[in-house]
Amino acid sequence: MKCSGFRFAAASLICSLAHAGPVGFASLDPSTTGGGEAPVIIVRSALELQRELERLDLPDKKLRDATPRTIRLAGDIDLAELANSNPGKELKRSGIVYPRSNTTLEGPPGGATLRRGTIELKGAENVIIRNLRFRDLWEFDSSGEYDDLGWDYVRVTSAGKKPSRRVWIDHCDFGRVYDGQVDVVHGSDLVTVSHCIFQGEGPERHK
Repeated sequence: MKCSGFRFAAASLICSLAHAGPVGFASLDPSTTGGGEAPVIIVRSALELQRELERLDLPDKKLRDATPRTIRLAGDIDLAELANSNPGKELKRSGIVYPRSNTTLEGPPGGATLRRGTIELKGAENVIIRNLRFRDLWEFDSSGEYDDLGWDYVRVTSAGKKPSRRVWIDHCDFGRVYDGQVDVVHGSDLVTVSHCIFQGEGPERHK
């Protein structure tokens, strides 16, 4: 998949207008609620974001998927601070975070930008991602294949045989990217992408 679109395999995905609640496949019973009524947690750095999304503050790993969280960016965050993803030839540092199940990740009113990084849902369930811009995860690939680094902005995939399910991506803006803007793969299902903008290589913007 190149930077001008998104790919999905063995997945259900629908693009629709914004709605007060999820529409399409993410609305099927039980509807996608993310963090639900959990108190909003404000994060200001990549390390804070990683801690809250991955529940690194909870020693009992069994509780990490069972503890709903609503996480809001205070402003723009550069995931390259984590330096835990594949380095490129030009972009030497990038980051990746793995949200747990029952999570809402959102920007503040007016949105916020996540730079130089990937959000990967790996066997996660009941996740909402909204009101975010994604930027600066691209470099030139002389081969023209754009496959080596695996840089996606959002990757919805499986953990072994457990696919991700019940995911709602809403009101997000995806800029040029090395690989996939939104990849839904490996049997992941019940995914809705609504009211998002997908930018290509030029000035065009696709809703």
